[in-house]
Amino acid sequence: MLKFVLAICLFGILAESIQGLYLQNYHRSLSICPDERNPGKLVAQEHVTKVLWNGIRVRIPEEGLLENTISCVLVTDQGSSGSTPVITQGGVGSNYVEILIAADLISGLNYNIEVYVNEPTTSSAATTLSTPGK
Repeated sequence: MLKFVLAICLFGILAESIQGLYLQNYHRSLSICPDERNPGKLVAQEHVTKVLWNGIRVRIPEEGLLENTISCVLVTDQGSSGSTPVITQGGVGSNYVEILIAADLISGLNYNIEVYVNEPTTSSAATTLSTPGK
């Protein structure tokens, strides 16, 4: 009887440890931002959710290209999903980004997506020349 009780206690401790490791490792986000202090101009901010068994595929912009190149992509897990966001096309240095967040078999998906672009630089090449005496 004592062996049975010890086995149950050991099983409970082991199960709790595994659950703790599982929850610790399953809060997944993606941050590709070469200059985190100056990410650029925010041009897209989306909150996306899906229920069990469904993945998420997001393209920013939905069609065409952004006017400026992307400087930073942040995909933040708002829950505790087991999925890892992946950029499948475009991204930093490109004029669009496509993000895939695979389906999570245990919980739904709940993510914030932010895309920043490089701000256009003003060119000093367009200066006005003046001719003296005119």
